[in-house]
Amino acid sequence: MKRLAAAALLTAISVGSAFAYPYVLRWTEPVENAGDPTSGACDTVEVRASFIPVGEDTAAWWGQAAPVFGPMQRASPGEFSFFAGMIDPDSWVLLKATDEAGNHSWSNALYLPPLCEANRFLGR
Repeated sequence: MKRLAAAALLTAISVGSAFAYPYVLRWTEPVENAGDPTSGACDTVEVRASFIPVGEDTAAWWGQAAPVFGPMQRASPGEFSFFAGMIDPDSWVLLKATDEAGNHSWSNALYLPPLCEANRFLGR
């Protein structure tokens, strides 16, 4: 049975800069067959956000969270992928990667602070 390798660390790499979107996210593209780089990338990657923190029940959080749409630049497995979306500040974000068999993997939960706090943190 194939299983999907975990989506690697999700991070915000740009906050309110010259980009058309307030946040640009980065993650390592997961490998479809749990670490076998020859198996290729997962089929789909989705991003959702909510003002509610992600708790113990990730699937329930995912069900209530809003899909986030925007340009996504996916890379080869193990390399960095990027997503720029209209995500409200003061939100929690999660990425879900799914393979063709329906196996899925969650990223870490990422909190996106209000833009003024994020810019202060980044030294802007």
